[in-house]
Formats: sequence, structure tokens, C-alpha cells
Amino acid sequence: MRQRIIKITLILVAGTAWLFPAVSPAAIDSAQTACGAVAALDRLEQSYRQRGSITFTFKQRTISAVFNDESVQSGRVWLDAAGRFRVETPQETFVKNNDTLWHWIPAYNQVTIREVDSAAQSGWPTDFLWTLRRDFLPMDCNIDTIGGAVCHKVRATAKTNTAAIQHLTIWINALEYVVRRAEYTDYNDDRVELEFSPVAEDKVDTSLRYSPDFPDSAEVVTFPQKKHQQNSNTPR
Repeated sequence: MRQRIIKITLILVAGTAWLFPAVSPAAIDSAQTACGAVAALDRLEQSYRQRGSITFTFKQRTISAVFNDESVQSGRVWLDAAGRFRVETPQETFVKNNDTLWHWIPAYNQVTIREVDSAAQSGWPTDFLWTLRRDFLPMDCNIDTIGGAVCHKVRATAKTNTAAIQHLTIWINALEYVVRRAEYTDYNDDRVELEFSPVAEDKVDTSLRYSPDFPDSAEVVTFPQKKHQQNSNTPR
């Protein structure tokens, strides 16, 4: 299951424009002067730490090196600086609040509950916004454009060879310091490409947003041993 979580969107971005206006040489020169991998990641984390609970949609393309095929997935993400997140796709929902992770699969009418060590775990969606430099070493920074916007293209590599994600590239808007695009390779050599919608503030009470709200009829499986037949959660 951990691998499935990792393959859901990890990076926060602003939306892509339909028209690509010309980029001024002055804007490129200014961005080039400020383009340092460490500085860009520091400002990125600072930008997101100033935000509350946020939400955005994503589209993900995964190219499997093992199965030699491609898959596309889309959904919506909610997350905050406290490390909580919610990821919803048509096939499944993940909810993490503190050190508890719920995984709901409607097709099986089943909820899996796991206690996780947030401090030791890496690869959560929030890790790539507020604590990215904890797990990655910035390699280099170059200038690129996406949708007419000047971006810092930052490459980073994992600090350990056992990390779920080994190589990460992100395109950071040089004016707003939000990520426009991301690509990474995981430990199975699967390549993941991500596109995102504009970021919006989450208006829902976060105590409800990051709480489980699955059907009472769902089978609940608690790892490592406990197993229940009914879920007592009250729908939101």
C-alpha cells in the first residue's frame, strides 16, 4: 500500500495557462540570477508553510519499467502543514491524521487502518512541500518556462539508496514559488509525471476533512492483527 500512496500526487502547484505569452528577457535574467537549488527549495518550503489547509486536483502518468506499460490516474488532494492529508481517486481514498492512516476501497467495501511513524516515514504528499530537503539533496537549478511562466527547474536526489523516490525534478514558478510540474523515478525504476490544477484554500472544517468518513457497512481491517466487521465512523 505504501507504494500506491507514493504514486499519488506529491507536489503542490499552480495551474497551467492555455495561452503561452512571450517571456521577457528581463524575467529570465532575474530568475537566472536567483536560481540556486538550495535557495529555491528553501523558498518553496517557506511558501507552503505560510498556507493553511489547501486542495488541488492532479493528473498522473506512470510509466512502468517492470511491466512495460503506462497508466493514468487523476483525483483530488487536501493537505496541511501539520502533516495531515486526504487523497481521493475514483478507485480509493487515503486519509492520514497524526499517526493513523486509513485506506478505503469502495469496490471491496473495506477500510484498512494502519498506525504509522510519521517521523520515520518518507514519501507522504506533505513531505514534498514542507520537509523536502529533509530527504533530498539538491543537485542543480536551471531556467525553464511552463505556460509562459519562468520556472526554476530543480533536480534533487534521495539521501539514501533505499528511499522510495530516488530522483526528483520539480519546476518551481520563479515569481510565486509554487511547483508547476514534477517528475520522479521510484525504487522500481517507474517514472511518474505529474500535472496539477491551481491551489485553493480548503474551506471545510479540517477536523472533519482529515477524519475517516467511510460507510458503517464497511469491513474494517486493522493492522497488524485486529479485524472488525463494522465501521462505526459517522459520515461527514
